[in-house]
Amino acid sequence: MKKKLHCCFVWLFIAGRSKTLRIMKIIMLLLVLGISNIYASVFSQSVNINLSLKSAPLKEAFEQIEKKSEFKFLYRSDLIDIDKVTSLDVKGSNSIDHLLTLLLRNTEIGYSIFNDNLIVLAPKQQHTVSGVITDAKTGLTIPGVNVLVEGTSQGAASDMSGKYSLEVPDGNVILLFSFVGYESQRVAVAGRTTVNIKLSPSMGSLSEVVVIGYGTQQKKDLTGAVSVVATKDIGSIPVPSIGDAIQGRAAGVQVISSGAPGTDATFRIRGVGTINNNDPLLVIDGVPVANGLNQLNMNDVESIQVLKDASATAIYGSRGANGVLIVTTKRGKGDKSHLDFNYFYGLQRASSIVEMLNASQFAALHNDIMSNAGLALNPAYADPSSLGAGTDWLGELFDVAPISSY
Repeated sequence: MKKKLHCCFVWLFIAGRSKTLRIMKIIMLLLVLGISNIYASVFSQSVNINLSLKSAPLKEAFEQIEKKSEFKFLYRSDLIDIDKVTSLDVKGSNSIDHLLTLLLRNTEIGYSIFNDNLIVLAPKQQHTVSGVITDAKTGLTIPGVNVLVEGTSQGAASDMSGKYSLEVPDGNVILLFSFVGYESQRVAVAGRTTVNIKLSPSMGSLSEVVVIGYGTQQKKDLTGAVSVVATKDIGSIPVPSIGDAIQGRAAGVQVISSGAPGTDATFRIRGVGTINNNDPLLVIDGVPVANGLNQLNMNDVESIQVLKDASATAIYGSRGANGVLIVTTKRGKGDKSHLDFNYFYGLQRASSIVEMLNASQFAALHNDIMSNAGLALNPAYADPSSLGAGTDWLGELFDVAPISSY
């Protein structure tokens, strides 16, 4: 009896063990199939397509991708602009995400890819970003701050409470914050809807040294209205005179040029203040001058300061009533020797010269005038053709001439 019972237990153990092995084999088979499906799904995201489009509509691009791959597009033509023109040149193996990003980069079309190789196109959802802009030191709000989406012309400005709100194409854009006197900031939205910014004051502009009537001061310590045109602002622009250097670069300063060669430009600071002389006082290296600024070579100018209001020009008394133009020339700096030599040579020639009559033409015209007036002809012009071309005196006067400067 005991032997039979023992054999029964052995049979049950063997039977149970074989069943467990079968279950393990089935689970292993399912895992292999699942991994194969996952691998096939991932592999299907990479396509080998040669796509060359030049000023072609998006619809044509979609059709070519469908012909050359297993992907199909689903969209509503009334919601997206499939006739938008695009250009694209892609060769070799690329991920479908990369291909669609290049194709739709300048559009308002978004896409979603599903496991059955279906690509659904729809308009991008607008993302609203808002926030408050404050001073990093004082904590006060800053109105008028420019907020711009990087790489686009889409932007906004903060209101009187320092608040801003901006519609952006998606939540992955980068915003640029800028304001006069503060350091600019470049901030990634990263999917956020609220982006608060603290701007730090720009200390560089406040530490700039400005020449005034009685010496120099840092710009942050000034109380008067002063405009500065430094060498770095005009160094890349070939200006022949100080008037050209100031024009459009100093607020409240009007430069009037007669256009006549060699004449000085006329300066008007904050408009006309009197019916008499409105010219500002000109000061070169601390010395007031009265013979204009054409005597200066622009290569010798270090900076130009314009003193505009009463507090800035008080040191000059009544002579500064129309403003003061201070020119500082270059001088040696530091312990090292530095020599700059500027030279140019060229040829100058008058353009659009009036075409004059030659001797024969003038004689013939003179004869016609005298005949029409009923007057006697000049015997010297009896035979106009014998006079020939004569001398072109205007051409001789405006001959090509050399010009040089050292």
